[in-house]
Amino acid sequence: MDDWFGRFSANMHQFADDAQRGVCPIYGIRESVGGPIGSGFLLRVGTETLLLTAAHVVYRRYEIPLYIPGADHPIVLEGDFYTTGPRNRVTSPQFGVDIAFVVLNPRTASECSGCTILTPDDFDVADTSSLQTLYGFTGFPGDENQVIEDHTLLRRAYYYGGQPAPDSEYRYLGIDRRSHFIMAFEREHAVDTDGQTVYAPDPHGMSGGPVWKLGTFQEVDLGICRPKVIGIAIEWWENRRTLVCVRVGVAVEAIRRILPDLAAHLPATPYLKVNVLFDETTA
Repeated sequence: MDDWFGRFSANMHQFADDAQRGVCPIYGIRESVGGPIGSGFLLRVGTETLLLTAAHVVYRRYEIPLYIPGADHPIVLEGDFYTTGPRNRVTSPQFGVDIAFVVLNPRTASECSGCTILTPDDFDVADTSSLQTLYGFTGFPGDENQVIEDHTLLRRAYYYGGQPAPDSEYRYLGIDRRSHFIMAFEREHAVDTDGQTVYAPDPHGMSGGPVWKLGTFQEVDLGICRPKVIGIAIEWWENRRTLVCVRVGVAVEAIRRILPDLAAHLPATPYLKVNVLFDETTA
């Protein structure tokens, strides 16, 4: 039993480490003062590089300039912004369909570094929240990424693993599992890389990060699974002990309709059809 657990744990943490390399921090910086705003991930589609994140993260650009990592210093997040919903900040944890993507301008795309750039092959747009399958939210918790004394912006990514929440959580939140995914998350019972039970950092700041399907228990045990992105993190329901994401297929369909030249490079989503009304005055 100990040999099995040790092998399983080592494989799981290796796959989780690989998944964490695909998450990109988003900072808000004004002059010499900055801090963490949220998370996202970079996607190469054809010749374009996109940053995918949560809409409520991108809305912060109306308050403070947003930055992503460069080779030696943060660089301004510049490009064409596309977001769902109104600009108003939402104070409750219920964001709905809360996604955004930025088509990076050539200079920003060439200068961003330090984060693995994903491709559509890294997506699973047909996931159905299978039981006996491990999932994980990745991102940069704000409490663990505050600016330190020498004005260095920290980059401590975390992976919060778990299994699908029951149908009752979908009913409680009034959302459909075809458009969203809910994962059970007991913050006080997290397990670290040493197998110790720990109290996980507050997930605020992980919004916009990629949500991964790690694989079945058997695949992890055998070391044969390949993590796939299934969603974009948007919510933490502390009292329900759940984390919520919008399925990445929603973003894929939105990109397909707004940027038809990229459609041929994107996977088809079997369970979704997205209608997009494009408001050029707020994009």
